[in-house]
Amino acid sequence: MRGGKLSAELVHTRQQNLEKSAHPGAQVWVFDERGKAWSSTKWAETLGDLADQGVRQITLLVGAADGFDESQRQAAQQLISISPCVLPSWLACLLCAEQLYRADTILRGTPYHRS
Repeated sequence: MRGGKLSAELVHTRQQNLEKSAHPGAQVWVFDERGKAWSSTKWAETLGDLADQGVRQITLLVGAADGFDESQRQAAQQLISISPCVLPSWLACLLCAEQLYRADTILRGTPYHRS
């Protein structure tokens, strides 16, 4: 994204030890139904701003069926809701991937985001 300045990795995890990224060029985002819902435009604005600020890597975490506990949610730089419903992890990953793609098209100004 953003001309190769920012990369994103989507991870389905059962890992119970999540720490804030100490590296200024990296962030960890957690998907949880208690997080904030973002529009496609908000995704694009946030990712574009972070890339311009020097963030180079974002790891997006989708949890197992029981999700993340409170300490894990607090350790993330962003807590995002894809839906107020609890979704199967494969569907959450698919929706997240679509939002990343859509955000990239918005940032590049391509016609896909208008459809």
